[in-house]
Amino acid sequence: MAVQTGLARLASEGSSLLEGRRLGLLVNATAVDAELRHAIDLLGVRACAATRRT
Repeated sequence: MAVQTGLARLASEGSSLLEGRRLGLLVNATAVDAELRHAIDLLGVRACAATRRT
């Protein structure tokens, strides 16, 4: 049995886990899977402007 990162599991099984939920994703350049695909691309996140709350 191979070990998977949380990102890999979420990308492969996550559609049902995230269905109907809002998701905030804070990432940097190292948020990639084993094939160097970025988390935003894997999860199909719609990019939006960052907001700052004070």
